[in-house]
Amino acid sequence: MAFLYISDVYACIHKTLREDEVIRKLMGFDESTTSTDMALRIQKRKNPVELVDGKLPLITFYKLPGQRELTNYLSYVTAFDFDIYTNDDVELAIEIADRINYLFDGKYLPLSKGSSFKGHFVTSAEDETDLENTYKYFTQVEFTFGIEG
Repeated sequence: MAFLYISDVYACIHKTLREDEVIRKLMGFDESTTSTDMALRIQKRKNPVELVDGKLPLITFYKLPGQRELTNYLSYVTAFDFDIYTNDDVELAIEIADRINYLFDGKYLPLSKGSSFKGHFVTSAEDETDLENTYKYFTQVEFTFGIEG
């Protein structure tokens, strides 16, 4: 039976973000940034934890409902939203979103179980937040996964 390991997808996206030099620079990461600090600032969830001053900018990403393609059972399509929070820094939020789009749009990414996936940019926009002095922007990337049979 063909199966897609969503945990591998999340791990691949997180690794791509935390290892990209441009994202690292935009996020303010350096050689002294611990993996725990990176995990708090690049989160695999819709509702971020520990979203407080000093922890921004922050990226959260999460999967939206998807489905297998009707004409190809071994192809699964779903979108991921990437939310970017900054200390009222509109330009920084948009720069991070642009880099996320660059990293995933039209690119094939490998999964450890043999499958691969390709993303394409869908949309992006400013988003509402009830946090004071915080700007939120999101970008959405749709991924198509080839499921190994």
